[in-house]
Amino acid sequence: MLDQDLARELDTWLTAAPTTPLDGLALAGLVTRRIRRAGRRDLPAPVLAALAAIADRHHGRDPFLDDYLEAVLSPHELALPLLGRVLDGSGLDTDRFAALLLADVVRHENHHPDHGAPAEGRRRVRRAARFVWTVDRGLGADEAPPATPATAWLEHTVLPTTGRRDEYLAVRARQAHHLLSRAGRTVGADLLARLAGSTAAVTDLTAYRARRSAVGDAVA
Repeated sequence: MLDQDLARELDTWLTAAPTTPLDGLALAGLVTRRIRRAGRRDLPAPVLAALAAIADRHHGRDPFLDDYLEAVLSPHELALPLLGRVLDGSGLDTDRFAALLLADVVRHENHHPDHGAPAEGRRRVRRAARFVWTVDRGLGADEAPPATPATAWLEHTVLPTTGRRDEYLAVRARQAHHLLSRAGRTVGADLLARLAGSTAAVTDLTAYRARRSAVGDAVA
């Protein structure tokens, strides 16, 4: 069932003139909330179609929203263009930003505790905190980034493919590893590699959606 708040927000974006002031973060918040429940792979086809139309209709008005919609609609899970834009607007160096990506895992686990497997949740917190302190022992394990217009988008750079609890940690570790590798940095590289491989391979969204489409055509 389509979330009513999300349905209304999509309708607003689809019917508004491209020059109408609209809040990209509000749209992203509703979409991210829907994704976190079951993963991008289970986004309903009408939502995907609406987001694609919004991306086309409003392209260029908000570069953060452009990158966000591309990340949602893309078969890749790391949202790297949006993440890079957030890094550029954060005022942080790459090492500190990478550490804060893993600190975000700690905040996520604290705000959304794993009641079904609390020991696994605590393990994810310990592993994420270990990387944070590898970069800088002076950081809090759940250190938040400085508040800027760019970092307001940080929470929307984890768009899990599935609803697995451990995918959040794996995505953040892969993102941190990518950013540090691109910058020629090796801090915590081995630890990040282990964290990035701590969950099953991410579902290929292209193949998944092709199978779902084929099933729908067969039923029709």
